[in-house]
Amino acid sequence: MIKGKLALVTCALTLAFTSPLFAVSDTTDARTLKLAIGPEPTEGFDPMLGWTHGSYLLLHAPLLKQNADMSWVITDGESGYQP
Repeated sequence: MIKGKLALVTCALTLAFTSPLFAVSDTTDARTLKLAIGPEPTEGFDPMLGWTHGSYLLLHAPLLKQNADMSWVITDGESGYQP
């Protein structure tokens, strides 16, 4: 009897902790690129540490180019993306 209850509790806890792994996520945001435009850090870039030391990876890539009229141009010519 105790083994049966223990098995039931173990199964319930396993399902409770693993169900978020199998949840269906919203994929409408999958092709969204979020940009933070601003100057480089004054201390510069350290390739050993990267741009950030937190839990989010921050990548630096010249995907955009600013024109003289302050408009933006996408510089990734290989993708053929048109805004």
